[in-house]
Amino acid sequence: MADIPFSKTYLHDLKELNLAHEEKRITDEEFSKRADELRERETQTNPDLARWLLLQKLAEVEKETEDEVKKKSQQTKQELEIKSRAEQAEQARQNLKQQQEKEKEERKQRNEQIQRENGRNSFRREMNDYVNKLENNAQSWQIRYTWLQIILLVFSGGTAAMASIDGVPRWVVSVAGLIATIAGGLLTTFKIQDRIYASRKAVTEVKLECQRYDYHIEEYKDISTEEEAFIKFSRNLSVIQGQEMLQEVELWNPRKDDKSARNNDAQRSLAAKSASKEETDEQQHTGVLQGADQKQVKEDSSEGQLQPEENK
Repeated sequence: MADIPFSKTYLHDLKELNLAHEEKRITDEEFSKRADELRERETQTNPDLARWLLLQKLAEVEKETEDEVKKKSQQTKQELEIKSRAEQAEQARQNLKQQQEKEKEERKQRNEQIQRENGRNSFRREMNDYVNKLENNAQSWQIRYTWLQIILLVFSGGTAAMASIDGVPRWVVSVAGLIATIAGGLLTTFKIQDRIYASRKAVTEVKLECQRYDYHIEEYKDISTEEEAFIKFSRNLSVIQGQEMLQEVELWNPRKDDKSARNNDAQRSLAAKSASKEETDEQQHTGVLQGADQKQVKEDSSEGQLQPEENK
């Protein structure tokens, strides 16, 4: 925009006024008053000044408007950037939270997997201990069964042999028969053969079930997950254990009828052995008496023969 030509009078008077004010020849109030008078006089004498001032004001308004628009645009841009950064920070926080939750869930799953594996390993160790226990029980019962059979055979044969020998006290025969009866009663009462069979059967079933589970054969062949297979495996072993324990309870608690029958058999065996001993003693006593009678008859016949010869 071209400069507005001010009058030389106005410019001269303005310089003089400022110089007087600078030199303190006039006060501030007078300076302001005379400056207003100079502006008023210049405005009246110069009509282009009003237009110039208007254009200048319009330019200032445009500049202010432009600055305001730029400032508002800049502010909006800054707000968008702040909002974008906030959204990015929120997204990063959400991603971090999701990552942490994912890692937490993975750690939880790993811990659960480790616990399940430890549980399976512990269960297998318990099954191995259970199998060893059953085998030890079977071996122990086998040893007892063998010794009881030996005792039964030895004392049963000894009782029969002593009953036929003269001079053996009856109480010795009775004690030997009692020992044989006790051995037989133990074999019958505790059902040792049944216990050995039950233990070995349980061992065989547990080992067979373990092989099926380890090699995923037969009923484990179509199972997809390890957890389902282990659940089925543990359920089957629990059934085997339950059957073995139930049979053990039944063996330790025999029926009253069987117990009464065994007691009656033992009593009849003792009575028969006592009767056999008494009969043997009677036979020996009768034989002794008959031998004495025959000896007496022979002596009498010898005396009869000697008397006729003497008379001759």
